[in-house]
Amino acid sequence: PEPSTYGSASSVNVTVSGGSDTPSGEVTVKEGATTIGTGTLDANGKATVALPATTPAGTHSLTVSYGGDATHSTAAGSVTATVDKAASTTTATAPAKVRFKQDFDVTATVAAAGGANTGTVEVYDGSRLIGTGTLANGSVTIHITKNLKIGKHELTVKYLGSANAAPSETTVTVKVKKKRHHR
Repeated sequence: PEPSTYGSASSVNVTVSGGSDTPSGEVTVKEGATTIGTGTLDANGKATVALPATTPAGTHSLTVSYGGDATHSTAAGSVTATVDKAASTTTATAPAKVRFKQDFDVTATVAAAGGANTGTVEVYDGSRLIGTGTLANGSVTIHITKNLKIGKHELTVKYLGSANAAPSETTVTVKVKKKRHHR
């Protein structure tokens, strides 16, 4: 299918024709000098060559070559394959309540097909950036040291995406309470 998505299986369908009989043999699909895969032509001169699920997001110029058989000479062609970024899902946790001027942690987890969960996560209070972290194994704990005003805060946790995963975001609510005075 065109386009495919990072982390999902895809394939290139090849048809070789010519002459009074159907060509037989193998076809090879390459990107540059790298062989992506090979396929054997069926009785109709068609082959399906799998593209790895780990083919990076982007546009790929592929060369398809046919090795020929006893009655058909070699042939080559080209095809463009487009791989889209995988969708991502961001989840986050934070304490429901914190005391005024108390630091706290926001933990974010990002899931995406193909394990494309690398990159940066940012935490916002409204439009104000209050924390940043880099994912390791799909999660990050961001220590928030900015003093939030007393009251309820809906924090936006934004995953900025990566070369192979699209951005996503979620929200968590933190209530900042007055400090207790001890006598």
